[in-house]
Amino acid sequence: MLFLHRNKVGPRLPLEPTMPQLILFLIVAAIAWFGYRKFVLDAERLARQRERVRKQQQTGSQGTLVKDPATGEYRLKQD
Repeated sequence: MLFLHRNKVGPRLPLEPTMPQLILFLIVAAIAWFGYRKFVLDAERLARQRERVRKQQQTGSQGTLVKDPATGEYRLKQD
C-alpha cells in the first residue's frame, strides 16, 4: 500500500503505518468526532425548539414569558 512501509531494523515485520499517517488519521478522527457531536447537539436543540413551538400551537399561546432581572418586567423569550 501507499501509506505503509516495512520496518528496516531487525527481522521483517508486517507492514506498519508511518508516524505522519498515524498523526493525520488521529487529527481527522478528532475533527470527525467534534463534527458529529456538534451535529447531535444542534439536532437536539432543534427538536426541543420544534416541540416548544408545537406545544404553543396546541395551547394557543404566543410565546414564553421570561422575567427581566434588572427591571422585574416580563417579556417574550427571544429565540
